[in-house]
Amino acid sequence: MSTQKKPEPRRERTRRQAQQQQKNNAPEVVRTQPKTFERRHLVLRIWTIVAIVLAFSIGLSIFFRVNEITVTGCDKYSAWSVSQASGIEKGDSLLFFGKATAGSRIMDALPFVKSVRFSIKLPGTVNIMIEEAPVGYAMEAADGSWWLLTADGKVAQQTDAESARSTTIIKGVNLLDPQVGEDAQAYEPEEQTAATGADRLAVAFQLIRLLEANEIMGTMGYVDVSNLQQLQLWYKTQYRIALGDRQELDTKIATVKAAIPEIGAFQTGVMELVKDGENWKIVFVNQQQ
Repeated sequence: MSTQKKPEPRRERTRRQAQQQQKNNAPEVVRTQPKTFERRHLVLRIWTIVAIVLAFSIGLSIFFRVNEITVTGCDKYSAWSVSQASGIEKGDSLLFFGKATAGSRIMDALPFVKSVRFSIKLPGTVNIMIEEAPVGYAMEAADGSWWLLTADGKVAQQTDAESARSTTIIKGVNLLDPQVGEDAQAYEPEEQTAATGADRLAVAFQLIRLLEANEIMGTMGYVDVSNLQQLQLWYKTQYRIALGDRQELDTKIATVKAAIPEIGAFQTGVMELVKDGENWKIVFVNQQQ
């Protein structure tokens, strides 16, 4: 006995026809394979660039070599001394010599040098430009020898008592075993004192830095730190400046600078700093005979 297929309901037939029509009207989607990234070509380009740069650098190092060294800014040292201290030699690569290393060598070997700069002039010249530190300070060592020092406390060179008088002399403390290019060290006497030699030396260089900051460093004959409660300066060896203790030294030195133009009328005397409210002022004591 055969089974007869029942006809689809009208609603179901209509739905199926609509789905078929929608499928027929949909735009055709074309799928393509993504373009292969040319990795090999990219790597090849990178290596080509590296090779070109390397070849260029090697070419410069071969063809541009040091054949002349010039030095500017030197007064206390000769150009030859600066050049020798740098360690740069003729035949070195002009573009690849160690500037930082050469600068450090110069400053280590030559204590008067404050800063070093380099410039290059093709095809083969190195210019060394130095700035020398002003040296206007002298101290006596414990063994009686005299030494010049820079404002940052470096021992610059040995001198003699006569030459030391043309500088600002630091009194009240002595050097211990001074070595050129090394930091100054204070001699500590065996007898007990109110302050150590190291304390006195630290205050002396504090005063020196303040004198330099106020641009009156070359006008003082002496910086006396024998007594840290009664610090003294000597202005051109004629006027004693009584600073008192180490408190507010920056303000005191600025006050001294402002008062210097007013002291021309006195042949000799004492400039004493006294507190005036919140400020300091100078009291002149004329000791003219």
